[in-house]
Amino acid sequence: MEKFTAAEMQQVIGDASRPAASDAGYTEAEVLTAAREVGLDERAVQASLRAVVTAREAREAQRAARAAWWSQLPARAARVCGALCVAFALATVGYLSAVSLKGSALRAAAERVEAQRARVHSVLARQAQTNAQWQGRSDSSERNAELSGALNRVGVETRRYDGCAREYNESVGSWLGRRASEREGLPPHVPYSSEVRSW
Repeated sequence: MEKFTAAEMQQVIGDASRPAASDAGYTEAEVLTAAREVGLDERAVQASLRAVVTAREAREAQRAARAAWWSQLPARAARVCGALCVAFALATVGYLSAVSLKGSALRAAAERVEAQRARVHSVLARQAQTNAQWQGRSDSSERNAELSGALNRVGVETRRYDGCAREYNESVGSWLGRRASEREGLPPHVPYSSEVRSW
């Protein structure tokens, strides 16, 4: 015959004295009847039953909320993904529009630089003609006025050219300006008058 320790005997007796759990559970009336049989206060048992019911309802509400949250997750993810796609598309359109507008402004600035460069070339040619016309003639106020006027015209047009070049170079110096100049095939820098070797 097999022998059992005192702890094992207590476990066997405790397990045997517990009522068998019904799959259907117990009704409130059955719980109250069992409580009366063992001499428990009925009001305390009812308060305990209400607390158990409230805790069970809270757990079920939490489970239902979690299940609802998880069931809505694909729809939420789709909305977030859609919003990100729209934001990316808008950012791309905005970037391309900004580059296009900057490109138009740079093209106009480059055209002003070229037009002013042509004017500088023109006044230099006119100055050369004036110098040739008055070369070898005696010094007179008319000669000095013509030579001085030709020199002044070169200075004025050169300063205007430098202003146009500065405007272009400042516009193309930004990140957006560099992208636009590359897209439009424009130079990254135009030379100032001091850097020009030949007009």
